[in-house]
Amino acid sequence: MTPKEQIIYRAYMNKSFKEHDYIVSAEEKGRKQGMAKGIEEGRKKGRQEGEVTKSIKIAKKMLMKKNSIEEIHEITEVSIKEIERLKAEIENLKK
Repeated sequence: MTPKEQIIYRAYMNKSFKEHDYIVSAEEKGRKQGMAKGIEEGRKKGRQEGEVTKSIKIAKKMLMKKNSIEEIHEITEVSIKEIERLKAEIENLKK
């Protein structure tokens, strides 16, 4: 190779290495962002599930104290269908 060809070749290789490093860096950044987003979504889902669990627990206590289904629904925001299911479950346990 002539000295000029060597310079051109080295410049090409340097450019290729920089492009490769840029791609690897971008992939890593994307991976980290994806993981952070997944973790946050998991936390959000966990909080929502915890709220539902707590509402159902409160609804059960209210049923045990003979509160009306409508009142329980209004306070806990648990669906009427779910409250009716819980009521039937409690009544079956008493038998």
